[in-house]
Amino acid sequence: MQKEAHMLKAETTENTESKLTTDQMRKQFKRLSSRNYKASLQLEGFDTEPTKRETKSTQSEKEQIESLIRYYDR
Repeated sequence: MQKEAHMLKAETTENTESKLTTDQMRKQFKRLSSRNYKASLQLEGFDTEPTKRETKSTQSEKEQIESLIRYYDR
């Protein structure tokens, strides 16, 4: 009898948890998929953290372009 009550409780819990909307399931899948992809990139040795760039610049746009051209000029 106790085993049946436990099974019924587990079934009720599963039903409650499975009442996600389609949109919620889609978002959950995208989060999981993204997390797995990021983890696989890290396992392959790729750096997945975004690079930090200086947000403030004292140079004008023209000076920044010229600086980039000099930096990447081969």
